[in-house]
Amino acid sequence: MSDFAQARKILDDNGAPQSDMHMVLGGAAVANIRGKMSTLFQTNTGGPQAEALLRMGALGEYQGLLLHNSAQVKEGVISGTGVSATTNTAGYAVGATVITLASAGTGTILAGDIITFAGDTNKYVVVSGDSSTADGGSITIAWSQACALQ
Repeated sequence: MSDFAQARKILDDNGAPQSDMHMVLGGAAVANIRGKMSTLFQTNTGGPQAEALLRMGALGEYQGLLLHNSAQVKEGVISGTGVSATTNTAGYAVGATVITLASAGTGTILAGDIITFAGDTNKYVVVSGDSSTADGGSITIAWSQACALQ
């Protein structure tokens, strides 16, 4: 259950709107919810959503997140191995998505990795990565309006 709480915390910390929140899960995560999380099946304490999950397999809402299932969610994705990578500048303007790397650090930064920058508490998802941070290059990060609200 702490996975839900941590995902919600990241959304809250990054200024996501507090209504209409959704979480899309892959098949393995949904199987865990349906088959192993017995606390969600306690209809005497979980109410109508617990009953819907038990009787109909409906995922419903948990901790303010409307849960959905999608086969398109990648599972078992390989993460990058980047260590000590730095950018080529002291900072970028809010909204910048292409970040140029200095020739520093080791390893890779791959699409789907979640990265942070020194002095910034936000977490960013990499859209396109770099196969060797030691050689410099650039990465592209996803950007949303929620990031600009910080």
